[in-house]
Amino acid sequence: MMLERSRSRRGLPLAFVIAAFAALGLAGCAPQTHEDAADVRAAVDTSNRQFMDAFARGDAGRMASLYADDAQLLPPGNLPVQGRSAIEALWRGVLALPVKEMHLTTVEFTVHGDDASEIGRYALVGNDGRELDAGKYIVLWKKGAGGWKLHRDMWNSNAPVVTAPPSAPPDSTP
Repeated sequence: MMLERSRSRRGLPLAFVIAAFAALGLAGCAPQTHEDAADVRAAVDTSNRQFMDAFARGDAGRMASLYADDAQLLPPGNLPVQGRSAIEALWRGVLALPVKEMHLTTVEFTVHGDDASEIGRYALVGNDGRELDAGKYIVLWKKGAGGWKLHRDMWNSNAPVVTAPPSAPPDSTP
């Protein structure tokens, strides 16, 4: 009888300790609080408007400021562009072209905690008001100390790719 009493006394504190650790573990697994998807979308829409406004003003510095410090551009036909200064240089080159405006339209938007993805369409309008190019883009957004920033930015044109015609096989007649 004494042996049973001793076990139950030791068992109770052990059960209590296990329950306490289990409760702490479950508390650590509680879902993290993240911004509401509508709030994230509103922040991204604001950034997109700022981007388009900066483009129209020819302000490559402002455009680059909307990217994260470790951002990467993945432009068509080029190597990846890493970092804000290189991103600013790329946009400065684009702004040197006879392009007046860029229009961005979000088609799909998804929030993943402190990351978000955006798929959309773009149009470039020339100084004469004609559409010069239209295409699609995907942007991965990241929330940091400065708010929501472009983290990865990739786009391509809807225009057909122009390639050289296939060469004729060599003539094999003597």
